Amino acid sequence: MVCCCGKEKGRIMHYFFVSPEQINGDKIEVTGENFHHMIDVLRIGKQEKFEVCDGKGKDYLCQIDEQKPSEKRLTACILDTYPSENELPYRLVLYQGLAKGKKMDEIIQKGTELGISDFVPFESKFCVVHLKEDKTIEKKVERWQKIAKSAAQQSKRGRVPRVHHPIMLSNLDQLHGKSLIAYENERDYSLKAAVQKWDDQVDQINILIGPEGGFDEEEVSILENIGVERISLGKRILRTETAGVVLCAQLNYALE
Repeated sequence: MVCCCGKEKGRIMHYFFVSPEQINGDKIEVTGENFHHMIDVLRIGKQEKFEVCDGKGKDYLCQIDEQKPSEKRLTACILDTYPSENELPYRLVLYQGLAKGKKMDEIIQKGTELGISDFVPFESKFCVVHLKEDKTIEKKVERWQKIAKSAAQQSKRGRVPRVHHPIMLSNLDQLHGKSLIAYENERDYSLKAAVQKWDDQVDQINILIGPEGGFDEEEVSILENIGVERISLGKRILRTETAGVVLCAQLNYALE
Protein backbone atom coordinates (compact mmCIF):
# COMPACT_ATOMS: atom_id res chain seq x y z
CA MET A 1 0.00 0.00 0.00
CA VAL A 2 1.58 3.26 -1.14
CA CYS A 3 0.35 6.72 -0.30
CA CYS A 4 -0.62 9.46 -2.71
CA CYS A 5 -3.00 12.36 -2.24
CA GLY A 6 -6.74 12.55 -2.75
CA LYS A 7 -9.29 15.33 -2.35
CA GLU A 8 -12.56 15.87 -0.53
CA LYS A 9 -14.14 19.21 -1.42
CA GLY A 10 -10.73 20.75 -2.03
CA ARG A 11 -9.05 19.23 1.03
CA ILE A 12 -5.93 17.16 0.42
CA MET A 13 -6.08 13.61 1.82
CA HIS A 14 -3.73 10.66 1.85
CA TYR A 15 -4.54 7.99 -0.73
CA PHE A 16 -3.73 4.28 -0.49
CA PHE A 17 -4.03 1.06 -2.48
CA VAL A 18 -5.21 -2.11 -0.76
CA SER A 19 -6.22 -5.51 -2.08
CA PRO A 20 -9.97 -6.28 -2.29
CA GLU A 21 -9.42 -9.07 0.27
CA GLN A 22 -8.66 -6.43 2.91
CA ILE A 23 -12.15 -4.93 2.49
CA ASN A 24 -14.92 -6.60 4.49
CA GLY A 25 -18.32 -4.93 4.60
CA ASP A 26 -17.88 -1.43 6.01
CA LYS A 27 -14.35 -2.13 7.34
CA ILE A 28 -10.86 -2.24 5.85
CA GLU A 29 -8.04 -4.08 7.60
CA VAL A 30 -4.48 -2.77 7.35
CA THR A 31 -1.50 -4.78 8.62
CA GLY A 32 2.31 -5.03 8.70
CA GLU A 33 4.30 -2.50 6.69
CA ASN A 34 1.11 -0.76 5.60
CA PHE A 35 0.23 -0.16 9.24
CA HIS A 36 3.74 1.18 9.85
CA HIS A 37 3.46 3.59 6.92
CA MET A 38 0.12 5.01 8.04
CA ILE A 39 0.79 5.23 11.78
CA ASP A 40 4.55 5.59 12.27
CA VAL A 41 5.47 7.50 9.10
CA LEU A 42 2.39 9.57 8.21
CA ARG A 43 1.01 9.60 11.76
CA ILE A 44 -2.58 9.55 10.59
CA GLY A 45 -4.87 10.33 13.53
CA LYS A 46 -8.15 8.66 14.39
CA GLN A 47 -10.22 11.64 13.25
CA GLU A 48 -8.30 12.17 10.00
CA LYS A 49 -10.00 11.08 6.80
CA PHE A 50 -8.13 9.31 3.99
CA GLU A 51 -8.94 7.51 0.75
CA VAL A 52 -8.39 3.88 -0.18
CA CYS A 53 -8.62 2.30 -3.64
CA ASP A 54 -9.22 -1.41 -4.21
CA GLY A 55 -7.36 -1.42 -7.55
CA LYS A 56 -10.59 -2.33 -9.33
CA GLY A 57 -11.92 1.17 -9.95
CA LYS A 58 -13.57 1.84 -6.59
CA ASP A 59 -12.49 4.40 -3.96
CA TYR A 60 -13.37 4.48 -0.26
CA LEU A 61 -13.41 7.42 2.14
CA CYS A 62 -12.18 6.13 5.51
CA GLN A 63 -11.25 6.88 9.11
CA ILE A 64 -9.29 4.75 11.56
CA ASP A 65 -11.68 2.82 13.79
CA GLU A 66 -9.38 0.65 15.93
CA GLN A 67 -5.63 0.20 16.33
CA LYS A 68 -3.69 -2.80 17.64
CA PRO A 69 -0.06 -1.58 17.71
CA SER A 70 1.30 -4.80 19.23
CA GLU A 71 -0.06 -6.70 16.21
CA LYS A 72 0.77 -3.92 13.74
CA ARG A 73 -2.85 -3.94 12.67
CA LEU A 74 -5.65 -1.41 12.36
CA THR A 75 -9.23 -1.39 11.20
CA ALA A 76 -10.57 1.52 9.16
CA CYS A 77 -14.25 2.42 8.95
CA ILE A 78 -15.64 3.11 5.46
CA LEU A 79 -17.55 6.41 5.42
CA ASP A 80 -18.34 6.58 1.71
CA THR A 81 -17.79 4.65 -1.52
CA TYR A 82 -17.54 6.03 -5.05
CA PRO A 83 -16.05 5.16 -8.46
CA SER A 84 -12.49 6.25 -9.16
CA GLU A 85 -12.45 9.24 -11.51
CA ASN A 86 -8.92 8.82 -12.82
CA GLU A 87 -9.27 6.14 -15.49
CA LEU A 88 -9.50 6.82 -19.22
CA PRO A 89 -12.93 6.50 -20.88
CA TYR A 90 -11.46 3.82 -23.17
CA ARG A 91 -9.14 0.85 -22.78
CA LEU A 92 -5.62 1.70 -23.95
CA VAL A 93 -3.39 -1.27 -24.81
CA LEU A 94 0.31 -0.90 -25.60
CA TYR A 95 1.95 -3.57 -27.75
CA GLN A 96 5.62 -2.84 -27.17
CA GLY A 97 8.61 -4.36 -28.95
CA LEU A 98 10.97 -5.85 -26.37
CA ALA A 99 13.71 -3.35 -25.55
CA LYS A 100 17.05 -3.98 -23.89
CA GLY A 101 18.29 -2.85 -20.49
CA LYS A 102 15.99 -0.81 -18.28
CA LYS A 103 14.01 0.68 -21.16
CA MET A 104 11.02 -1.59 -20.56
CA ASP A 105 10.92 -0.44 -16.92
CA GLU A 106 10.66 3.18 -18.06
CA ILE A 107 8.05 2.39 -20.71
CA ILE A 108 5.82 0.61 -18.20
CA GLN A 109 6.22 3.28 -15.53
CA LYS A 110 5.43 6.22 -17.80
CA GLY A 111 2.75 4.32 -19.71
CA THR A 112 0.96 3.52 -16.46
CA GLU A 113 1.01 7.18 -15.46
CA LEU A 114 -0.60 8.02 -18.81
CA GLY A 115 -3.46 5.55 -18.38
CA ILE A 116 -2.44 2.38 -20.23
CA SER A 117 -4.55 -0.57 -19.08
CA ASP A 118 -2.52 -3.43 -20.60
CA PHE A 119 1.08 -3.89 -21.69
CA VAL A 120 1.80 -6.63 -24.23
CA PRO A 121 5.55 -6.99 -24.92
CA PHE A 122 6.42 -8.72 -28.19
CA GLU A 123 9.40 -10.05 -30.11
CA SER A 124 9.71 -9.03 -33.75
CA LYS A 125 12.32 -9.34 -36.50
CA PHE A 126 14.57 -6.49 -35.39
CA CYS A 127 14.37 -7.07 -31.62
CA VAL A 128 17.68 -7.15 -29.78
CA VAL A 129 16.04 -9.20 -26.99
CA HIS A 130 14.95 -12.73 -27.98
CA LEU A 131 12.49 -14.75 -25.91
CA LYS A 132 14.14 -18.13 -26.49
CA GLU A 133 17.50 -16.80 -25.31
CA ASP A 134 16.16 -14.87 -22.31
CA LYS A 135 15.96 -17.28 -19.37
CA THR A 136 14.87 -14.52 -16.98
CA ILE A 137 11.74 -13.38 -18.84
CA GLU A 138 9.38 -14.68 -16.13
CA LYS A 139 11.20 -12.67 -13.47
CA LYS A 140 11.17 -9.63 -15.74
CA VAL A 141 7.40 -9.84 -16.20
CA GLU A 142 7.02 -10.08 -12.43
CA ARG A 143 9.21 -7.00 -11.96
CA TRP A 144 7.35 -5.09 -14.67
CA GLN A 145 4.06 -5.86 -12.93
CA LYS A 146 5.43 -4.45 -9.68
CA ILE A 147 6.56 -1.32 -11.52
CA ALA A 148 3.07 -0.93 -12.99
CA LYS A 149 1.50 -1.24 -9.54
CA SER A 150 3.86 1.30 -8.01
CA ALA A 151 3.26 3.78 -10.84
CA ALA A 152 -0.50 3.27 -10.56
CA GLN A 153 -0.34 4.08 -6.86
CA GLN A 154 1.74 7.21 -7.35
CA SER A 155 -0.47 8.54 -10.15
CA LYS A 156 -3.71 7.78 -8.26
CA ARG A 157 -5.01 5.33 -10.84
CA GLY A 158 -8.22 3.46 -10.13
CA ARG A 159 -6.85 0.22 -11.57
CA VAL A 160 -3.49 -1.48 -11.78
CA PRO A 161 -2.48 -2.22 -15.40
CA ARG A 162 -1.77 -5.80 -16.40
CA VAL A 163 1.60 -6.74 -17.88
CA HIS A 164 1.10 -9.73 -20.16
CA HIS A 165 3.63 -12.43 -20.93
CA PRO A 166 5.56 -11.50 -24.11
CA ILE A 167 4.30 -12.82 -27.45
CA MET A 168 5.70 -13.25 -30.94
CA LEU A 169 4.46 -10.45 -33.19
CA SER A 170 4.01 -12.99 -35.99
CA ASN A 171 1.32 -14.74 -33.89
CA LEU A 172 -0.82 -11.60 -33.59
CA ASP A 173 -3.74 -12.24 -35.95
CA GLN A 174 -6.59 -10.09 -34.60
CA LEU A 175 -7.18 -6.98 -32.51
CA HIS A 176 -10.33 -5.52 -30.95
CA GLY A 177 -11.09 -1.82 -31.36
CA LYS A 178 -8.97 0.77 -33.14
CA SER A 179 -5.32 -0.06 -33.79
CA LEU A 180 -2.40 2.22 -34.66
CA ILE A 181 1.22 1.47 -35.45
CA ALA A 182 3.84 4.20 -35.15
CA TYR A 183 5.98 3.59 -38.23
CA GLU A 184 9.09 5.59 -39.02
CA ASN A 185 8.63 5.24 -42.79
CA GLU A 186 5.14 6.77 -42.70
CA ARG A 187 5.54 10.49 -43.38
CA ASP A 188 2.10 11.82 -44.28
CA TYR A 189 -0.67 10.13 -42.27
CA SER A 190 -0.80 11.64 -38.78
CA LEU A 191 -2.51 10.65 -35.55
CA LYS A 192 -4.78 13.67 -35.94
CA ALA A 193 -5.93 12.44 -39.35
CA ALA A 194 -6.59 8.95 -37.99
CA VAL A 195 -8.59 10.15 -34.98
CA GLN A 196 -10.72 12.47 -37.11
CA LYS A 197 -12.00 9.41 -38.99
CA TRP A 198 -13.27 7.77 -35.79
CA ASP A 199 -16.91 8.81 -35.94
CA ASP A 200 -18.13 6.15 -33.50
CA GLN A 201 -17.44 5.78 -29.78
CA VAL A 202 -14.10 4.08 -29.16
CA ASP A 203 -13.95 1.49 -26.36
CA GLN A 204 -10.42 0.22 -26.99
CA ILE A 205 -7.32 1.59 -28.68
CA ASN A 206 -4.28 -0.58 -29.42
CA ILE A 207 -0.97 1.10 -30.14
CA LEU A 208 2.02 -0.77 -31.53
CA ILE A 209 5.55 0.46 -30.96
CA GLY A 210 8.58 -1.23 -32.48
CA PRO A 211 11.83 -2.19 -30.71
CA GLU A 212 15.14 -0.34 -31.11
CA GLY A 213 15.47 -1.62 -34.68
CA GLY A 214 11.97 -0.61 -35.70
CA PHE A 215 9.51 -2.64 -37.78
CA ASP A 216 10.20 -4.66 -40.90
CA GLU A 217 8.10 -3.54 -43.89
CA GLU A 218 6.60 -7.03 -44.20
CA GLU A 219 5.54 -6.94 -40.53
CA VAL A 220 3.78 -3.64 -41.11
CA SER A 221 1.98 -5.00 -44.18
CA ILE A 222 0.74 -8.05 -42.24
CA LEU A 223 -0.53 -5.82 -39.43
CA GLU A 224 -2.32 -3.58 -41.93
CA ASN A 225 -4.12 -6.68 -43.22
CA ILE A 226 -5.72 -7.16 -39.77
CA GLY A 227 -6.87 -3.55 -39.56
CA VAL A 228 -3.90 -1.71 -38.05
CA GLU A 229 -3.38 1.83 -39.38
CA ARG A 230 0.14 3.12 -39.70
CA ILE A 231 0.75 6.69 -38.59
CA SER A 232 3.58 9.19 -38.32
CA LEU A 233 4.63 10.77 -35.04
CA GLY A 234 6.35 13.63 -36.84
CA LYS A 235 9.50 14.36 -38.78
CA ARG A 236 11.92 13.20 -36.09
CA ILE A 237 12.71 9.56 -35.30
CA LEU A 238 11.84 8.78 -31.68
CA ARG A 239 13.45 6.18 -29.44
CA THR A 240 11.32 3.15 -28.59
CA GLU A 241 11.05 4.28 -24.95
CA THR A 242 9.82 7.71 -26.14
CA ALA A 243 7.43 6.82 -28.96
CA GLY A 244 4.78 5.06 -26.86
CA VAL A 245 4.74 7.83 -24.25
CA VAL A 246 4.32 10.48 -26.95
CA LEU A 247 1.54 8.59 -28.70
CA CYS A 248 -0.34 7.95 -25.44
CA ALA A 249 -0.11 11.61 -24.45
CA GLN A 250 -1.34 12.75 -27.86
CA LEU A 251 -4.27 10.31 -27.75
CA ASN A 252 -5.28 11.46 -24.28
CA TYR A 253 -5.16 15.09 -25.38
CA ALA A 254 -7.32 14.33 -28.41
CA LEU A 255 -9.88 12.03 -26.79
CA GLU A 256 -10.02 12.38 -23.00
